[in-house]
Amino acid sequence: MLGKKERNKAIFKFMFTLFMVCFALFITFYARNVERYNTTILSFNYSYGFISRGLLGTLYLWLNDVLPIDILNFEGVVNVTFIATTIIVAVLFLLALVIVSKCDDLYLTNVEYVILFFAMFFVSMWYSTRNMGRPDVYMMFLTFIGLFLIIYEKFEWLLIPLAILNCMIHQGYVFMFYNIFMYLLAYKVLNTTGKQRKKYVLILGISFICVSVLFLYFNFFSHVGGPEIYDDIVALATMLGDEGEYFDILINHEILGIDPWKEELPSHIYNFVEFFCFSILNLPYLVLGVRLFKNILHAAPTKLEKIKYALIPICALTIMPMYLIKIDFGRWVFAGTAYFSLVILALIALKDKIITEELHALMEDIKARYAYAHLLLIYIVTMIPLYDIHINQITRVITDWLDNTFFHIL
Repeated sequence: MLGKKERNKAIFKFMFTLFMVCFALFITFYARNVERYNTTILSFNYSYGFISRGLLGTLYLWLNDVLPIDILNFEGVVNVTFIATTIIVAVLFLLALVIVSKCDDLYLTNVEYVILFFAMFFVSMWYSTRNMGRPDVYMMFLTFIGLFLIIYEKFEWLLIPLAILNCMIHQGYVFMFYNIFMYLLAYKVLNTTGKQRKKYVLILGISFICVSVLFLYFNFFSHVGGPEIYDDIVALATMLGDEGEYFDILINHEILGIDPWKEELPSHIYNFVEFFCFSILNLPYLVLGVRLFKNILHAAPTKLEKIKYALIPICALTIMPMYLIKIDFGRWVFAGTAYFSLVILALIALKDKIITEELHALMEDIKARYAYAHLLLIYIVTMIPLYDIHINQITRVITDWLDNTFFHIL
């Protein structure tokens, strides 16, 4: 057991290391740019009705009204996006501090590795030029807030409006990140009794119904004002985009209801080839993940406990529809990485004995067997940053070669 002074020193050392790693990633990948897809989203707002993906644009217009400067231009988008992303990264740091503060001394080092693993993906992706300002990072911000509520078990009813707000940012939240709340609430349902269990059943049930209804509404019933508002949205998107560029496919889909699936089909086939390449390159992490959950299920003493932990990979399956119907595989890979990382870290903060002990035992076994085990953290550098349609640069190069040599998909 560490004394209070030694423990605080160890936590400070880790937080400093986390900051330096993230700062290095920022310096490496930040390009001071927001691509036209992400500027175009800010042109959607609720002055046109309760339309899909309208929350961020509504907040952006409100910010323009309250600030003494005009931000309805590309420079304004870049500056606001940078500030917002930096605030979200600071919240991630605060979440990391909470998790290590709640972790027992014995397990501290290995929990820090998991935090570093997730932070490297997070910071490199959301500061990079392809994803800077993408709605996903704001959904992550609200998810972090929800994790604070879950870990401290305070004001957990607010998980319902947090889930609703996330769906108003992007209805894809239902498949991408809602599974984090869904699993942790299901975990608490199975871990409690009486009034506490009823509370978690209600939070889970109400939030699930709300996001499901919003998903259906935004996908099928929110295009009623399309042609009438199209020109206005294009005009605003032109103001916000770099040199007036905007993403017409996004406007056509969200405002006019035109499905781009047929046009995206060749890219989608390409995505599956690239995902196969990515899976091969990530076998070390996949094998460790399978081993971890196998050990967790084996350690669970009762059928109820086994169900509780079996739900972790089952809830991850909510991401699968995104792989089947959309082409942004880099984003879906991040969603899976975020789900497993944040669920495991939240359970550790909640003092789940089996998760904490099995993670520690696995990582200690790997370090004892392989002198180069620490290279697993360095290997991540070859995988980042995750892109959007493509997964990352390495898998893109490999898949391009395979396509040009054998498949001729694109």
